[in-house]
Amino acid sequence: LGDFSKEAKIIQQELLENEFEIVIEGLANKQYQFKVMSNVIIDKISNGRVISKEGNIYTIETNIPASNQKYIKQHVLINLKE
Repeated sequence: LGDFSKEAKIIQQELLENEFEIVIEGLANKQYQFKVMSNVIIDKISNGRVISKEGNIYTIETNIPASNQKYIKQHVLINLKE
């Protein structure tokens, strides 16, 4: 009848002080990449890593943990240099 999506969805973004939180939802036990534009240097990332940078565009990769549920949310925290 219908296909399920294999792509990740960004379901929330929030910037607080020097921390940017992105909540991404995807299939369990998969890797996803997404892009972030930042005029401030990224200092550290929790639950993700920078795989490339072009100007002020960062490509970030995150792993969705294994689970018995089909779709899982992952919180990626990006700390920006002050």
